[in-house]
Amino acid sequence: MQQRQDIQALRGIAITLVLLDHADIPYCNGGFLGVDIFFVISGFLITGSIAHSLQAGSFSFREFYFRRARRILPAALTTVALTIIGAIWFMGSAEMIALKEQVRGALTFTINFVLAKDVDYFDISAHSKPLLHMWSLAVEEQFYLLLPVILVFTPQRLRRITVLALTVLSFAFCLYFVRIDEVRAFYLLPSRAWELGVGGCAALYAPSMPRMRWAFWPACVVMLTLPFVADDFQHPGAVAAVLCLATAIILLANNASSATSLPVRALAAVGDISYSLYLVHWPVMVFAYAAYLGAPPAYAGPLNIVLSLLLAQALYRGVERPVITRLRRPSWAALVCALAATLAVALTYTGSARIAQPRHDWASLRAPNYGFNAHCDYSGQRFVPKPECQNGEQPTLMVWGDSYAMHLVPGVAERQAVIQATFSTCAPFLGYAPKRSNVRKPELWARRCIAFSNDVLAFLEKNSSIKTVILSSPWRSWVAAPATVWSLEDNKLVKHVTSIPFVVESLGATIRAIQALGKQVVLFGPPPSVGGDPSACLERKLEGKVLADDSCDIDRQAALRYDLAVNQFLDQTAQEYGVQVMRVADALCGAHTCITESDGVPIYRDSGHLSNAGSKMVFELLRSAGKTAAIEGLSPSGHEAMPRP
Repeated sequence: MQQRQDIQALRGIAITLVLLDHADIPYCNGGFLGVDIFFVISGFLITGSIAHSLQAGSFSFREFYFRRARRILPAALTTVALTIIGAIWFMGSAEMIALKEQVRGALTFTINFVLAKDVDYFDISAHSKPLLHMWSLAVEEQFYLLLPVILVFTPQRLRRITVLALTVLSFAFCLYFVRIDEVRAFYLLPSRAWELGVGGCAALYAPSMPRMRWAFWPACVVMLTLPFVADDFQHPGAVAAVLCLATAIILLANNASSATSLPVRALAAVGDISYSLYLVHWPVMVFAYAAYLGAPPAYAGPLNIVLSLLLAQALYRGVERPVITRLRRPSWAALVCALAATLAVALTYTGSARIAQPRHDWASLRAPNYGFNAHCDYSGQRFVPKPECQNGEQPTLMVWGDSYAMHLVPGVAERQAVIQATFSTCAPFLGYAPKRSNVRKPELWARRCIAFSNDVLAFLEKNSSIKTVILSSPWRSWVAAPATVWSLEDNKLVKHVTSIPFVVESLGATIRAIQALGKQVVLFGPPPSVGGDPSACLERKLEGKVLADDSCDIDRQAALRYDLAVNQFLDQTAQEYGVQVMRVADALCGAHTCITESDGVPIYRDSGHLSNAGSKMVFELLRSAGKTAAIEGLSPSGHEAMPRP
């Protein structure tokens, strides 16, 4: 099929949107929709090519898959190999371990399955996965394993209706699946095939359809505005459908009159290198995040885009184009070379992992802090006390909350008989649960969170040994900005938008319920943070990795600004309900900085959670400062007010 300038311009728009989003350029929060545009273009071109070959009687599976491999593999394998080598200087031990699965998934085009199962709360973030973006290639290649078979073995008169029916079926499944498991709906083929199918339908129905030039400019307006105005929507879903249809209309319009204009030619030039640019841009962004231990400063975004463009040009001119122009026919030699190159990339990871072998046991030092035991994260379970989640038969103290309650347990349990009631991201708000999109079946998760909190209160009603309850959470997602939470009314989930008064009143309901049982309540604030990961900083510093700033301590004023809304919320709640607030900052912060390590041992295990050792350090420092009287049964003078274990 002859290359069309307007299609190259569409590719240029798609990759530009993706770049703007991933570089954190303001006002382009929906830039990831560029991938949806790519899917439609790909479906249009490949389906059209297969259909044309079938009609001419020249289709060959061998020839088809050879062309796909020639187009995809050389640049992809080069990118994976260079990313692995770069990881030696940018990735920490946990990220290097996770990279192994990413490499395996990238080389077998199954990385979307790898990512779809990575929904553990303590899993490393997206910005620590330099091959994450290759999920879209995996979806495409899985689609093209099936599409030729479907078209070849479907009678010609039924091909169009078959592809249309499968596209509609996939879209219907997507709308259903995205409501119950947005993570898997995003990554897996059954809920993404419809986007390629929209392009395929456009190609198959184009000969019998008008060119739709009347809809060309409205479709362009939709494409160029939707990624900038659409916000807080389930994806893939209705917004993606509108954009995919707009893309199909532009493809069908085939507006050659605009192809010579300067904007189209400029976008087409970017579209020419769009595949190489897509491959290289994400590792660049991830390595920048690694160097800055979080979002880079604003000026780094444009610099990352420029660097990506330069690398993409080199990859395009040095690998992508030469292979396509010189490798004309499928052969056994080409197959052997492809397999050898794939094996070489796999061996590159083995060698890089050995070179990057850490000198310290960071897997242990930065291990997730579940409190007593990983089984004490009750996520998805009803609260039934477990023997391994308490350190005495008659606990006097309960730690209730989410993972920011878990990380307090090692320190509290040093001198207290404690029982742990914790559920990741389920803050201790009776009757409420946050709306989460990154879990399987969000509504079921919310119901279980609400049920868990009710179970904890019911347990407290029956247990007289517990005198004090610590409530802990980061609180940020509830108070830093309006957030959506669910309540359960008449067995139906009802949405609410949070505000400071709403959250104070909601937590107050939990506090009043506990106080009504004759127990005291202590609120815990999160550790000081500015969003970066102090433990990653310490690891990179001691292991000689690239760092933009090797000072791993936290600026106290910056931390106060970061958690201003949280501290105001805690102070207001404490004043209204007569409870004490304890702050980790009282242990870690001096006049200007907050420490994050002691003798090379990290106090944090990520950007906000205390490590196991860090939790014990914090409580020793709080005890030394006389800050633990409320939870250790001491009066302010230091005399015991209740028995210790």
